[in-house]
Amino acid sequence: MKKYDYYEDVSFLIGKTDKEAILLLKKPSVFKITGKDNSKAVLVSTLIHGHEICGFRAFLKEINSKPEYPLDVYFAVGNVQAAQIEPLFSNRLVPGGQNFNRTWIKEPKTEMEQLSFELFEFYKTLPLVGILDLHSFTATDTLPHGFLPDTKEETLKLANKLANYGFVTDSNLGAMIELTTDIAPSLVIECGTNGSKEADEYAFETLHKFFKLTGVEEGNVEDVNKGVFVNMTNVKIKSAVTVVWADEKQDAQLTIRSDISKLNITEVKAGEFYGWANTLDLFVIKNKDGLQNVEDWFELKDGKVYIKQDVVPNLMSANEKIAKESGFYFFKRWEK
Repeated sequence: MKKYDYYEDVSFLIGKTDKEAILLLKKPSVFKITGKDNSKAVLVSTLIHGHEICGFRAFLKEINSKPEYPLDVYFAVGNVQAAQIEPLFSNRLVPGGQNFNRTWIKEPKTEMEQLSFELFEFYKTLPLVGILDLHSFTATDTLPHGFLPDTKEETLKLANKLANYGFVTDSNLGAMIELTTDIAPSLVIECGTNGSKEADEYAFETLHKFFKLTGVEEGNVEDVNKGVFVNMTNVKIKSAVTVVWADEKQDAQLTIRSDISKLNITEVKAGEFYGWANTLDLFVIKNKDGLQNVEDWFELKDGKVYIKQDVVPNLMSANEKIAKESGFYFFKRWEK
């Protein structure tokens, strides 16, 4: 039995609210809207994380317009189980489960890894010319941006039109786009803060820009990219560490400055203040070369923690679950 559902009829979702629609699904689902030319297709992935609703709302808005396409369009609705936990669209993952955007690997072992691989094998059978994965984020003061699996010419063509800032995931995270880039140019767009009107609007606009770039719609799309960033380094807080976000030191092993998300997608210079601690043995830092020495990235002086290198951070947020489960990232600007 397949681990996902496949539909060539979206009519049962027409006129439904996002909450009504998600409750009609039983498992991760792929929807095909048949176009006039079946020799080409595009894929739009939504809701890989159960609380990142903007892509799902863009999908519903799109199908309610009852579109007719010149080529086949596929929409995937990913982490249905997490999204269905009450209150709806409040859980990133199923509690205790894997991150659905870290399970896309070629040698699957767990049930979710097998699901991801089964979807990947199906996507390989499609004549895809482009893949868009719509996400959102927790931070409230971070700009929309994109993640790229590589710096291949075709990937950059998409990124230059869709991502104001592009971050290359070169650390074998197990993200969907890291596998699907071998099928077709693939890109994640982080559309804005989870659940916000701005993220919903950005997702729908991005969907139609993607359609123009892949021949689903006619029209031109202007270049928007202001930079591509590489050398992805993941920083996680160890699970046993007590951590808080505040404007002054608190009774915790690590106090992080409350406005830390303001550093996202900015050129941070070495010496930038990060927070308060009595040790640096609080972090796990990895990149494509493996575990990194924490002292290469942070410096401790008089109970204060400072960033030690010139970096461009991303996905910093005042959220303990995310800080420990997926962490944040340091990048360097790519000099082409």
